[in-house]
Amino acid sequence: MNRLYRIMTLEALRSGRITHTMTDGNREFVTLMACICADGTSIPVSLIYKGESHDLQDSWVDQIEETDEVYFAASANGWTCKSLGLQWLQKIFDPATKAKAGRSKRLLIVNGHSSYVNIAFIDWADQNGIIIYILPAHTTHRLQLLDVGLFSPLSTAYSNQLNNLMHKGLGMVTITKRFFYPLFRNAYRASFTEKNILHAFEKPGIFPVDPEKVLGKLKYPNVPKEPDLLANQLQTPKSCRAVRRVQKAYKQTHSNTILELVFKANVALASQVSIDQHIINGLYEALKMERQKRKKGKKLNLVREDDIGPQFYSPCRVRRALAFQDEKEAKEQANRDRIATKKAQSASNKVRKEAEKAARVLQTIARRQHAQEEKDRKAAENTRKAIERQAKKEAKLAEAQAKKAAKLAKTLTPKPKAAAQVQKTPKVVAKSHVVDKGAKVVASRTTRGRAVIMPRRSL
Repeated sequence: MNRLYRIMTLEALRSGRITHTMTDGNREFVTLMACICADGTSIPVSLIYKGESHDLQDSWVDQIEETDEVYFAASANGWTCKSLGLQWLQKIFDPATKAKAGRSKRLLIVNGHSSYVNIAFIDWADQNGIIIYILPAHTTHRLQLLDVGLFSPLSTAYSNQLNNLMHKGLGMVTITKRFFYPLFRNAYRASFTEKNILHAFEKPGIFPVDPEKVLGKLKYPNVPKEPDLLANQLQTPKSCRAVRRVQKAYKQTHSNTILELVFKANVALASQVSIDQHIINGLYEALKMERQKRKKGKKLNLVREDDIGPQFYSPCRVRRALAFQDEKEAKEQANRDRIATKKAQSASNKVRKEAEKAARVLQTIARRQHAQEEKDRKAAENTRKAIERQAKKEAKLAEAQAKKAAKLAKTLTPKPKAAAQVQKTPKVVAKSHVVDKGAKVVASRTTRGRAVIMPRRSL
């Protein structure tokens, strides 16, 4: 009986609310192929996981140790098959037992599973000096060595490992294929000991040989002897027991009535045999057609896509695969680090370029702002100058108009001509007594104020 321990508070214990233990509900199959020898040793164990691709996941075997002797495989349903059975015989059983046996033959006791009971398995065993002994049906609970002496301790040890896992994880961690192998390894080492192996051979009397250990447990039923029946009480026999009764009665009495019953029984039984044979033939034909109908089509392999099916992987091969996986992951990590460094450098360069771009943008904005301010200043200066020019122009125009108005007023005012001549004459005389012939004088002005110049005449 397994004892389960759990740490809890005193209040929780006194409350009585905690009355049951939690067990893991995972029901996925992992097949174990184990074999033991009469000298108290065992050959390397084989585990078959469930995997559609027939390949192993690194998480299933990442905790394998250097001293572990275990083979791994994967099948579509997690069970063994003919291919894995033959590979187990060739790669695991034969190398592990060949040195012990030397030139002697080896006896391999198996059950009636199709993985071992097939032509390829038996033929290879016969060619390599291996005698296959198949246990009778419905006797494995008495004669199967692993069932009798080892699987029960293994189940108990594995249950303890599961309970420890549940206890450590406070019931929040469930078993998966990632955790299976370490738990199984500890349970296997605790159960497959030399003492248990020798006891497994001794208990059914296989080695040392002692048939009474099994036969002595069998109880034979006491069959009561039936009284002989008289001839008038007999009917046409239609069963084996009834025919034997009639034959026994005929030997004792030699009665013709009983002999007639025997003849009738022969006819009835012959008719029944014919009917049964017809039904059996029909059933065989129906099964044959049903098998043909349900038979799955196979590829013709025209493009050479070979699929050898599930296969066993040795510990060395698993370790090499793990080493290769680690190397591959290291390369991938280095590549990821290189890419991350490159990305960081690119991000740094991008930030630097963005900062430089922002600085250039600020410089451009400053230059544009300065240019705009200079442009605005020049525009204001030009506007001011234009206003000044316009003012000067307007002032000149006003002055010109004023002069024009004055001249026009002066022109419109009548003056005596003599007086004008009198005033002009002294000027000419005062300046010079010689007048240039080419000199010109203003004779008059037009209505617009233009001077009408005439050549001056000499006196």
